[in-house]
Amino acid sequence: MAPSEEETTNEKYGLGQRLKELRKVKSDVVGHQVTQEEVAKALSVRYATYNSWENNHTTPRSMDDWCKLADYFG
Repeated sequence: MAPSEEETTNEKYGLGQRLKELRKVKSDVVGHQVTQEEVAKALSVRYATYNSWENNHTTPRSMDDWCKLADYFG
C-alpha cells in the first residue's frame, strides 16, 4: 500500500527537519555551529538518542524530553 500524501509530507517535514532548522538558528544566534553532540549534552540525553530524533527514527518518549527541547530551542 502506498503512503498517503499526508504521510509523505510528514516524512519530508517532521520533527527531525524542524530540529535541524532550530539547531541552525541556534548556531546563528551563538555564533558557532551547534552540533548534535552539544544539543544532546545540553538536554542530558545520549547523542544517539538526539541523533535518532533529528533523523526521524524516533521521537521523544517523555514529556520531560519534550520540555527540554522546548526550553533549549526557546
